[in-house]
Amino acid sequence: MNAHQLEPTREFGLSWHIGQLASYDCETNGVNTAEARIVSAALVRQDGTVREWLSDLNGAEIPKGAYGVHKISTEHAHAHGRPAKEVVEEIADA
Repeated sequence: MNAHQLEPTREFGLSWHIGQLASYDCETNGVNTAEARIVSAALVRQDGTVREWLSDLNGAEIPKGAYGVHKISTEHAHAHGRPAKEVVEEIADA
């Protein structure tokens, strides 16, 4: 029986542990969700496959405070990151 065939529980809908699981981590260049841009992201699926992304931030800067959290510099992101639009689209698709 797959997750779509199971009866939902009365309290929470379909239990979280029955369906497919994944772990997602995202680092940004700030804390304001209306303005922050993705710097890096990683997705680990239940089967152990890992996808990782590094964005060029479309030229945006990484402030000192954000660098202090994830240790990715503006220079590194601009030099090694992929176009931000592509990164965000791939993350959404994944």
